[in-house]
Amino acid sequence: MIKPLDKTVRGILDDSVRYVVPEYQRNFEWHKEHAEEFFEDISAGSVYFGTLVFDTSKRQKEKETIIVDGQQRLTTIFIFLAACRLRAHQIHSTGQTSAIQSKLSFIDDTTGDSGTPKLEASPSINEIFSQTIVNGIWDGKTFNFTHKKRQIAKIKPIYSYFVDKLSKFNKEEIKDILEKLYDSSFVVIEIEDTQEAFDIFERTNARGMELNAADLLKNYLFARQASDNLSQDWESIIENSSSNILRMIKYYYVSNYGYTPKKRLFKDLKKHGEIIDSKELLKDIKKFSDIYSIINNGTAETIIGLASDMKLTELQNEYSAQELNRSFDALKLFGVSQTFPLVIKVIRAIEYLKNQDLKKKLTKKFVNFVGILEKFHFANSAISQRPGNEVERYYAEKCKEKLTGNNIMNFMQGIEKELKEKRVKKAEFISRFKDINYENDFRLIYYIYDRMNNLNKRGGQYTKIYNSDTKTLKKNFNIDHLIAQDVGEYNFNHDDIEEFLHNIGNLLIISYHSNSSFNNKNIAEKFDALKEVESSNLLEVKLFVKNWHNKDWQNMSNVKKNIIARSEELAERAYDEVWSF
Repeated sequence: MIKPLDKTVRGILDDSVRYVVPEYQRNFEWHKEHAEEFFEDISAGSVYFGTLVFDTSKRQKEKETIIVDGQQRLTTIFIFLAACRLRAHQIHSTGQTSAIQSKLSFIDDTTGDSGTPKLEASPSINEIFSQTIVNGIWDGKTFNFTHKKRQIAKIKPIYSYFVDKLSKFNKEEIKDILEKLYDSSFVVIEIEDTQEAFDIFERTNARGMELNAADLLKNYLFARQASDNLSQDWESIIENSSSNILRMIKYYYVSNYGYTPKKRLFKDLKKHGEIIDSKELLKDIKKFSDIYSIINNGTAETIIGLASDMKLTELQNEYSAQELNRSFDALKLFGVSQTFPLVIKVIRAIEYLKNQDLKKKLTKKFVNFVGILEKFHFANSAISQRPGNEVERYYAEKCKEKLTGNNIMNFMQGIEKELKEKRVKKAEFISRFKDINYENDFRLIYYIYDRMNNLNKRGGQYTKIYNSDTKTLKKNFNIDHLIAQDVGEYNFNHDDIEEFLHNIGNLLIISYHSNSSFNNKNIAEKFDALKEVESSNLLEVKLFVKNWHNKDWQNMSNVKKNIIARSEELAERAYDEVWSF
């Protein structure tokens, strides 16, 4: 039964109950801007904070009140009080310090020591929250807790903001702002039925933090106790999502059923859950998230591990796993994730096949299929900057098709044919490719030379140049400016070469060792060195030496023509040979 009550902050903090943020709630997500608004409201006078929804079904035997809605505001009140406690301590206002602590934790009436905190915060911050904010013996300054940087990052900016704002307050000013806070009010709705509390959560929003489909899905799964290890399963899903749980949940639905508007996502997921059972829904999302994580952040080794679990023998081959992982890394470089639902749909369809020969054949085709997606998005996304939603709906529509052993091959081949038709025209590609610039696109340049140098190479022949880890990207290979950035030996004016200095036509990937020895050598000296050192290792170096060493690199006008012509030549080969399909 719902019992709406008008309660002041003082009344809420003085109740002899402990407030608990349950696991199904969202994480604590308020930021400094929310703290600024909170402080401005309080400074102006007593305020109405909105609605708090409490589940009191456990209160009688456990003295606990579950926070169904309102944790962001209540947690911020506690953080603000901790900042007030520090200021009171700094000005030696012992009575105020003790009085504030009595709002933060229960006080032992025999020793006067602080005991159990009055708020058990969100699991996303509670370990640090309990050691600092509600801890009466904390020094108010130190956040040196090993391996808890994420929790600290959520609490410390808000706490530090309040500390700064209160840094010059005297005893009377602290008293005044505390009175304004304590006299502020909520409408408190107390629910005595747990299921009703979940339903209320589903329909309500916390002030300033709109509930999204992921929050609501979490609530739905926890309400139905979808797993014996629900908390661990959900944390695994969160971790696999790479800090974008909403996007991953959306892709899960798209992969299974096709497009749905954002505002309908939770309703459609819930409907899906009612059909297949909430436990099966959680299990399926977790499996999807495992694959999603490998596409997004995996390695060849994790692909092999996944292939072993899915009994995809073709992908347990090191070279196949490396080839697939290179395509995943490329799509990540391009900022393309719209392919994920489609890719996961196909690989899961292959997994469930019983015919091992067909399974092996389709897995091999799958690696090639993902390579086609890479080539398409290189041209349309990385080079021509076409918007992602141009193909997002197309992929979603394809995901609506039911896949069986009889049609998976035709499904992939049909998409390849349609993408070929959607690929940007050559003139547009060349025009945009010629604008590639070292200052803006250095990672893309490594990728381009990786693929151009390794055209038609497989397995152990492949020389890896591009690495998605920027810390190791430049360890083995460097980008050399053919006409060096220091143009002293050329008698060129720096302004004359500025417009093409960083253009892809003036760039070449060479080994780190060679690049360090080149310094600012003129291009004639570079040609001689490249003939000696690089021609047998890197295809593009060999082609550069062969096709460009007889050109005039001394006359400024001809240098400019050479660089423009080379950028066009690279673009032509890129479109017609390296990224063709």
